[in-house]
Amino acid sequence: AQGAKVGVALQASWYAWSCFCAAMIPRVRLHGLVIVLIQVLGTSCKFTSGSVTVGGNSSSDLWKYVTKFGFTVGKGNYTVSWKLREARPEPLEVQMLLYLDEGWEAAHSAPACALNADTSPRKTFAVSLPSDGSWAKPNEGRVKQNVRAHIWYFVMSACDAHLREPVILDFAFFAEQEGGSQFSVEQRYMFPLHSVMLVCSTILLAFYVKMCRQTTHPVIWTLSFIIALQYAAQVLHTTHLYMYMKDGMGDTVLETLSDVFFMWSQETQSALLILISWGYCFSTTRSGRVEYMLPIAAALWIVHAGVVAFSKSRDGAHDKHCEHEGFAGCFIVLLRLIMFARFSSSVEELQRHATRRKRDFLQTFKNAGAAYFVTYPLLFIMVQFFAPYLRQTFMQTSLMAFQLLSDVWLSRLFFSRGPFYQMSVWSGSQLPGASSCQDWLPKDS
Repeated sequence: AQGAKVGVALQASWYAWSCFCAAMIPRVRLHGLVIVLIQVLGTSCKFTSGSVTVGGNSSSDLWKYVTKFGFTVGKGNYTVSWKLREARPEPLEVQMLLYLDEGWEAAHSAPACALNADTSPRKTFAVSLPSDGSWAKPNEGRVKQNVRAHIWYFVMSACDAHLREPVILDFAFFAEQEGGSQFSVEQRYMFPLHSVMLVCSTILLAFYVKMCRQTTHPVIWTLSFIIALQYAAQVLHTTHLYMYMKDGMGDTVLETLSDVFFMWSQETQSALLILISWGYCFSTTRSGRVEYMLPIAAALWIVHAGVVAFSKSRDGAHDKHCEHEGFAGCFIVLLRLIMFARFSSSVEELQRHATRRKRDFLQTFKNAGAAYFVTYPLLFIMVQFFAPYLRQTFMQTSLMAFQLLSDVWLSRLFFSRGPFYQMSVWSGSQLPGASSCQDWLPKDS
């Protein structure tokens, strides 16, 4: 199951990279995009299913985490079916254990198969697997929660089966909330939230297109590309959630493409801010610095596509409750802090050559850029203090809202006649109503 997740995530990342290459190479643009669309539309996500391997010399091989699902207040239902991957001479008797989130950490950290008062499961199902590899009788259950939402963890135990050789068990899992919703509790608000964000993104896109119809400066094209990536990510993710709401499966490829596009938009915006901090917009002698930024931006794209692929491969893990949790999130935090340090040092270098009025604007620009770079690290830290079933909603809502605000800020920065315009060297043909300004930065050595 882990290998399949990695494969799907890498496949989606490859599709995203194909989209970028197809858009960048004019001769194959249309042909490439058509092929990518055919591949994406022809690929669908499997229903919640997978496999676990139990048996071996170690007790840890006899007790395996399977999946989890968060039920809201009220009644919920679940069904789990099991079968042997390969036929055996005799049937196999195992157990499916259910743990509540309140006791999961104790159970997971305790030695496998060593049950006590603190690690006993809330529910136990005896599972008799036919020797011919056919599906066993489904295990059906109900939960009722009156106080708050809870996440339930499903475990397969072969502690009493005395298996000396590993055995692969396939499973199919289905769960629904009271009322028929198939969203786990941490995702219950995702579809309406993404729908609202899609509407806001559409309004922003409409106003932005109106503002930049006659603008051709590379910085404006870069911001346009950033907003287009974000809009595509929003459309893809909303589509995935709509499909999930209808069939309980969604589309992993669309979801992964959405994550990749959203991450790429953030990294492109980070690269744009750093490029401006290098003096790209303030001096014609520093326009060549864009050549240094392009390979850096490409490397960031590749690295973050890999991070998303790794993160998606851990979907369903017992300790993952929101995107980019764990190692992937820590890696992104490290990269953002490195870029923040580079951005701050570059702005300080500009301030040393600026007049007092220019320094005041640069300080404001530095503060706004700092807010952008440190938002993800701060959210990553803050989300750890939330209940697991609230982390996804908090993290995604905060990131989407702040990204929209940053788009508005950059749009106002580039299109208004404020201090940024007055300090820039853009001509009137490059920005609406702009006029050239004498270079005030020293030439690159």
